[in-house]
Amino acid sequence: VTMNKGRIVTRAAFDIGSGKTKMVVADVDTGLGKLTKIHLSVDASVPFKSDVLASGDARELSGGVIRRGLGVLRDLADRAARCGAVPPHAGIATDVFRGARNGVDFVGAVRREAGIDARIVSQEEEAAVGCLTAAAESGTDIERLLAWDSGGGSYQISNVMKGAPPVVRASVGPWGSSVAWCALIERVRGARFERQTANPVRRAEADRLVALIRDDLARTPVEPWVGELGAAPSAHLVGFGGDTCIFRVVEQLSGKTVQTRDDVQEALEKMLDQSDAQIVALGIHDEYQLAVPKLCLMAAVIDHLHLGALRYQPANGSCAGLLIYDTAMGVTKYWPEVPPPPVLDP
Repeated sequence: VTMNKGRIVTRAAFDIGSGKTKMVVADVDTGLGKLTKIHLSVDASVPFKSDVLASGDARELSGGVIRRGLGVLRDLADRAARCGAVPPHAGIATDVFRGARNGVDFVGAVRREAGIDARIVSQEEEAAVGCLTAAAESGTDIERLLAWDSGGGSYQISNVMKGAPPVVRASVGPWGSSVAWCALIERVRGARFERQTANPVRRAEADRLVALIRDDLARTPVEPWVGELGAAPSAHLVGFGGDTCIFRVVEQLSGKTVQTRDDVQEALEKMLDQSDAQIVALGIHDEYQLAVPKLCLMAAVIDHLHLGALRYQPANGSCAGLLIYDTAMGVTKYWPEVPPPPVLDP
């Protein structure tokens, strides 16, 4: 079976995450589901999740973060248009918008004011887009891939089995970097979370946070497929994300793109008892306030799922997977163009 080459369309995809808002503008072959040229790949820090966590029982996005988020998205949409992106632009809104009381209202404002066809997606859908991203960015065959996406509000580890339709398998958890940061402040230290720095973090505090996350995750049994695929010699565990993701922190401190639980522990040890300035001096220039909770989270997930070595793959959120989603999954969901059907060889 060969696939007809589709027409080339310039698209803009937005990943509106819990801590970062990401955009990629690219030329997409709508028949092959391939990115043929990247015109622009940018992100901006908008701390939606920590803003909601700091609101306590209100569980609401503040007016300040709403204005900031809408301003960023309007600006990015303007930049996409200047790159020739053909509307409608597609966007996914993830964990924080599923839980915030005014998350739906915010996403509605994004559609009206920024002209982005943004929608709140389930964690399972987020996992599917993430797996497509990891496959596209790493060049790994998707059936042999375990894709790990760890964001500000949650994590997903996923795999896609080819078929008609493809089958998505996902192991998900309600723990992200901002959630771990908040847990350190509130549940380990007993203070009110006001987005204050976590540093310096003592060894006992880090150990307690790892145990707390691990115990919480243990309440949900590990799906058998995770262990089976993870143990397969041909499988590849890929952790993907941008400049502030958990895997990037380990790379900055260890120089390693292939990372084990021991590497996470060694990186964590370097940051214990360190002030903000000392952690910045180690090379962690962004989100240094929560760098230790990030690695506590990474350690706990590895322990919970008994994961082996992973390879870090830089990616701008899940934008790449969103750009090719409809062709890869055989649906018309995020983009108006209908993918052409496969053509049998004569």
